Amino acid sequence: MNKIRTLKIGDVSVAAGERGFGSLGYVELADGTQVSIPLMIVRGLKSGPSLLLLSTIHGPEILGIEVIRRIIREEVNPKRLAGSILAIPVANPLAFQNSSYVT
Repeated sequence: MNKIRTLKIGDVSVAAGERGFGSLGYVELADGTQVSIPLMIVRGLKSGPSLLLLSTIHGPEILGIEVIRRIIREEVNPKRLAGSILAIPVANPLAFQNSSYVT
């Protein structure tokens, strides 16, 4: 079994054998507006390696968002997983919002 009872990253807390959704943190615009960076975590029942899935560093590259969504929500069973999967489907929300390669 995992020695850590709850894995907490950003505002996401996940127990072994569960999924969690939330935010890694925020970027702040010049006007003070906060834009969150989404985070998904799947934590297996057993200890094991961690895998990071990262998408949309460049705004127009959006296919990875759906790939990550399907993997986290449909393909991976946390009860059968050893280790954890951390997923950031939109790593650069400002570029994504503007469909731009740069922020």
